Amino acid sequence: MAALAQCASSPKFKQQFPEAAALYLEKAKKGWAFLERAMAKHGKDGAYQKITHYGDDSMDSDELAWAACEMYLATGDETFDNKLAEWLKPADPGTRLWGWWRMYACWGNAIRDYAFAARSGRIKREQLNPELLTDCENEITADADDQLRRYRESAYGTSFPS
Repeated sequence: MAALAQCASSPKFKQQFPEAAALYLEKAKKGWAFLERAMAKHGKDGAYQKITHYGDDSMDSDELAWAACEMYLATGDETFDNKLAEWLKPADPGTRLWGWWRMYACWGNAIRDYAFAARSGRIKREQLNPELLTDCENEITADADDQLRRYRESAYGTSFPS
């Protein structure tokens, strides 16, 4: 659902493939409606079914946050933005693998996509939740700082110009 909504909201994709973009958005909306029905019937955790080949370190929490992010960016419907703000706390160690690996899995997708949504032309900056946007931007900066620190502390770090 997140990937469908992401394609549907891409300015370049909409320009080059308008019919496909509209179809993808329609399918993403149907996927979200299915998800809402499943969560209403079984609860958030009860609606989760692992059907992927990759890990589920955060169960469904990271995928749900990414889906809410992409649905908001594709539709501008604040219901999705509110759900994203409920599900995504970028600075929370719970969004990190092992408590320290930032931007991990779909948490990272949601954080990056929200932070760069206006720059990519998917939504206007003033439509974004200012607090969530700042939190996402700060998490990206903190991740970059982590990577730079790890590099400088590595055997190769001595060759890095200050």
